[in-house]
Amino acid sequence: MIKELESQICSMRLLMIETAGEKGLTHPDTVEYSQALDELLNIYDDSQDN
Repeated sequence: MIKELESQICSMRLLMIETAGEKGLTHPDTVEYSQALDELLNIYDDSQDN
């Protein structure tokens, strides 16, 4: 599960960076991907506490 989560984090990070470069940092799509990345990182962080 951790490897899959790490893969999702990497993919979401790249998508967010690409979107920010194309549409800007404050574009709703960029913000949406940033929030999704935050959620994935929180899940990852919680899994490391166990």
